Order: sequence, then structure tokens, then C-alpha cells
Amino acid sequence: MNMLVDIKRLGLLGGLATVALGTLIVGCSVEPPVRYVPRSPDDAVARAAGSEMGKPAFMAPPEVPPPSGPVPMNRLLKPAPPLNLPPATDGIHDPADDQLHLLQRPSEVFSPWPKDPYRAGNGVDWMKVLAQGKIKPRWELDKAGTAPPVFDLNIEFKVKGSTPDVIFSHGAHTRWLACANCHAGIFVPQKGANRITMEGIMRGQKCGVCHGSVAFPPTECARCHTRPKSDQIIEEMIRARKRVWKVYR
Repeated sequence: MNMLVDIKRLGLLGGLATVALGTLIVGCSVEPPVRYVPRSPDDAVARAAGSEMGKPAFMAPPEVPPPSGPVPMNRLLKPAPPLNLPPATDGIHDPADDQLHLLQRPSEVFSPWPKDPYRAGNGVDWMKVLAQGKIKPRWELDKAGTAPPVFDLNIEFKVKGSTPDVIFSHGAHTRWLACANCHAGIFVPQKGANRITMEGIMRGQKCGVCHGSVAFPPTECARCHTRPKSDQIIEEMIRARKRVWKVYR
């Protein structure tokens, strides 16, 4: 037993000597360990008592904050800001303006309207609001009651792999925008003339000119990728992957 104690003491002294030697070589001091942040009052008392008795503080792994935002599976994305802040704190209006109290709070206006399932933007499903007639945007500023010339045409974009294909609805877009908003400055109205990639969209190109700034962000994949691949195509892809696996195995 004494032999074991001596060995342990020797190992401890050797470890302390190694730390001291490393500190001298590097030329810096050893930082104290990060203390444990208790989660409950009982836990706080127990940890404080242990520290007062000379025991080392409990070391806990750093906690990662719960993910939030449009894509909760990706914790590296910036968390979504609070929805519909008062005008004095929304970062848009001048908080020093003494007339801000005259403005109605967005949360009061939007509360009875259909909610966006993804909580995008200000949390309002604007397509439903428009379809239900709760708002009536004026198509021409100097002419009340004018309706937009809706162009009801869908375009299918084939996507590689098993990701669902994209169905672009002209009808949904022309209820808000004129043709000149997109053609031909952003999109050339010709089949095969527009190379659209997710990288470009994330950089603010093509669809990313609006989506992510004035429209829902491109991180809401299911809004655009709405047509899933057929079972036959998925089975063919699985068989192809198995063949490749047998070759390189």
C-alpha cells in the first residue's frame, strides 16, 4: 500500500514539474479553469461548499446554445431576430423621434392574420393574406382598384440527386411584381439561359436578389423544392450507388 502511495505521489510531483517546466518554456502563466455555472440553487450551494473546502471546481463541458432560426439543424446560422418589434426598438425608425408613439405596433396589426409556418420575415403568410383579401395592394399608384396582370405559368427546374425538383410559380410572383422586375435584368426569358445554383442564391444572385432580403430566405428549402422524385428514380439511384460501391470496394 505504501509503495502505491509513493508511486502516486511521485506521479503527481512529476506532473506538476512538467506543467511548471512547460510554463517556463512558453513564457506564460497557467490560466485557472473555467468554473461551473450551476443550473439550480441546490446545485450552486453544493458547488460553493465543495470549493470552500478546498476541492477543485467541477469542470463541465461548454454548453452549446439551442439552435434557432429558419434551419434549426444548422447551429452555425445566425439566430432569428425577434418578430415585429415596436418602432422604437426595431432598428429602422429613429428612437429619438417623439412621434413614434403615433405608429401602430406591427404585432397588433399582424396578430389576426395567417401565420407563416416557418416564422419567416415578420411571421405573416403574405400569400394567404393576399388570397383572403385582407390587403389590396394598388397596382398603379395613381389608379385605385387596378389589379395585377397575373401570368399563371409554372416552370420546373430539375435538380440532381434525390432532392425534390423546384416548381417556380409565375402566378405567385406576378401578384406582387411586374415582369420588368426580373426580366431581363435578373433572368433571361429563354430556356437554358439561366444557370441557377444554391451558392449563387446564397450570395444574393438570381433568386437571392429578393429571397433573403424582402422575401422568405433561401434556407426554407421545402418552399421551393416541392416536387419529390418518383420512386423509380430513387430506386435507380440506389442501384447505381450500389454498383459504384462494388467497384471501389
